[in-house]
Amino acid sequence: MGHNVKSLYVIIYSTTNHRVPIKINIEKKQMIYILLSGWCVILALWSCLFFGSAIISVRPVKEIQYWEQKTRPVDTELAVRFIGRIKESILITPWNATNQITLARIYEQLNQNQLLNKNTHLIFAVKHYFEAIKLRPTDPYPWIKLALIYENSEVDLHYQALIKSMRLGPYDRVNQRAIIPQILKYWEKIVLKKHDKELAINILKNSLKYHANSKITITNARINNKLAVLLPLTTHAWHNREIVKYLNHEK
Repeated sequence: MGHNVKSLYVIIYSTTNHRVPIKINIEKKQMIYILLSGWCVILALWSCLFFGSAIISVRPVKEIQYWEQKTRPVDTELAVRFIGRIKESILITPWNATNQITLARIYEQLNQNQLLNKNTHLIFAVKHYFEAIKLRPTDPYPWIKLALIYENSEVDLHYQALIKSMRLGPYDRVNQRAIIPQILKYWEKIVLKKHDKELAINILKNSLKYHANSKITITNARINNKLAVLLPLTTHAWHNREIVKYLNHEK
């Protein structure tokens, strides 16, 4: 027919029994198959990379928890190896904010274990927490950690980080455990602004719903002489008994 493009003609019958020729271009069809196959390969490779990146960071995260809880001493040599692993993971999945947080936590532990040149590793911890914020700006955890880092050195930065973490809504258990001591410790400053006070009250109310977090909240309220603040927020009878017991003991 004088055409170079190979074509396939499919004859179908309509309801009126008329023959209707439909022209399907084979080359276009093959192109669609190639594109779909390519996307499938890309998705499969991405899944493998993401899984591999997650596997790399499993052991470091567990070990860091032991170091943070002080149930094991910080192993400097192991921490340096972990840093290398996490950096490899960052190369594989540069968009993963959790890797940046893990790296920052390792540097924090190295800094606490450092006898000389204190705060050398802390600079890197701060850097990676800010990297995590860029990647996951709605996560309150890096801001909480920055507040703790700045607490004894940068008063203004500490408070800004604390309020930022509160405004992002730390209502999960892990974030609450980190922020509750700070809220109760700086309660007088927080309540100066109505909106910040309301946020703090909501966080405290939410923390009292969880048994483990309730204990942390009540203990820190006792340490910071804020049991009277908690009393109207309690949700369980044992909360009241515990708080009243401490209040009576302090009289």
